[in-house]
Amino acid sequence: MALASEPSGWRAARVSLGGSLAFAALYAYFELLHTSGSVSLLVLGAAAGLSGVAELLPKNRRRSSCG
Repeated sequence: MALASEPSGWRAARVSLGGSLAFAALYAYFELLHTSGSVSLLVLGAAAGLSGVAELLPKNRRRSSCG
């Protein structure tokens, strides 16, 4: 498995986006009911969400980091 590969599309993105939603729901549950929500749940949720969005990008959208 390559470190950086072509986007896989919706099939892989829905797992990441679903995980992001689950982390956000866990944070909301613990914060609202127990007032002990962990910021790490938000960080993991944001990372999973960004990974899902990256999988949804079209394959022909490439940009160089230099400009």
